[in-house]
Amino acid sequence: MKKIVILLFIVPFFMGMQRYKHFPKFEFQSYEGQNISNEYFKEKTTIVVFQHLGCPPAMWLMSDLEEYRTRMDTSKVQILVFTENTKSQIEEFYNDSTSIMHRVRSIFNTPIVHYPIIPLCKKEKTKINKDGSISIRSNCRHMSWKLRSFSSPTILVVNSDGKIVKKQKGYTPSDDLEYRLSTIDALLDD
Repeated sequence: MKKIVILLFIVPFFMGMQRYKHFPKFEFQSYEGQNISNEYFKEKTTIVVFQHLGCPPAMWLMSDLEEYRTRMDTSKVQILVFTENTKSQIEEFYNDSTSIMHRVRSIFNTPIVHYPIIPLCKKEKTKINKDGSISIRSNCRHMSWKLRSFSSPTILVVNSDGKIVKKQKGYTPSDDLEYRLSTIDALLDD
């Protein structure tokens, strides 16, 4: 009986990983107000990142992608980030120096980025913890769950036809910036 139960869970899970060979249809508004859909992929290879603001590897990747953006051939490659945060959390991250989100940005010395960031969450969910403290969490999962992106960050490389050609879970930084940038560049190699 245990074998059957395990197979019932594992087989659909791994089948789901192969489900999306193409990036699913979407239409969102970026934090900056830009309407973005699958049309964004036309004519360029896109580095797509699923992340959560405050996740250390995601914060390191965010900084490295901004540096990478200044060096890449923007006529061929672009960056798009989906974050499991609300628009107000991104606003706090960049602008509200008294907020926890801004302190996270300060701790990781994350620059203001110049690529689209799409907030996937509409609202925050407040939870009172056992010790009386309050946690404010984002309440969303739709796009990242469709792609079986359970790690933060998850990096996808999507070609100009909208096909997902590479997937990498996680990001491990080093002290060597050039090495880190070469790992991002390696994702784009065929």
